[in-house]
Amino acid sequence: MRLASKLCGWDIEIMTQTELESQIERAVQGFSSIDGVDEDLANHLVGEGYLSYDDLSVIEPDDLMTMGSLTMEQVDAIVEEAERRAEEAEKVAAEQKRARREQQRLEEEKQKQLEAQQALARKQAEAEAKAAAESSASEAEGQDASTADGEAAASTADSASVSESGDSNTESAG
Repeated sequence: MRLASKLCGWDIEIMTQTELESQIERAVQGFSSIDGVDEDLANHLVGEGYLSYDDLSVIEPDDLMTMGSLTMEQVDAIVEEAERRAEEAEKVAAEQKRARREQQRLEEEKQKQLEAQQALARKQAEAEAKAAAESSASEAEGQDASTADGEAAASTADSASVSESGDSNTESAG
């Protein structure tokens, strides 16, 4: 579609039937609000394909004079008002586009912050899990060491009791 638009030099816009009807209605209402343009002339302009103030601002003055049985002064006033409204509409559209871009930027920034918070939470959870695993390993090593100490102490106690009983056997024999 862009290629066709470039090749023929026309601004081709594809829209649904509902969108077209809405645009036609807005154009008739907008044109009718300009001094010197009644509803019949507004409908005639729309029928000729003029759907925006921008379109109306570039109309051939002779065509507008013929369509509306207007004087040159009336045509000049209508075209001047259409140009003013077209510029105003462009400013509004540019502001809306800027606001949409800003909103999108803010949403992207918010998403990045959320992702950063999630990454931080994951790292904290991993660190806590690692610390818990290390703590469990230390406790297990401590239990192994105390079990080994307990076994060594028991072994030493057994040896001492064997020694004592050997000593008492020696005394009895003597």
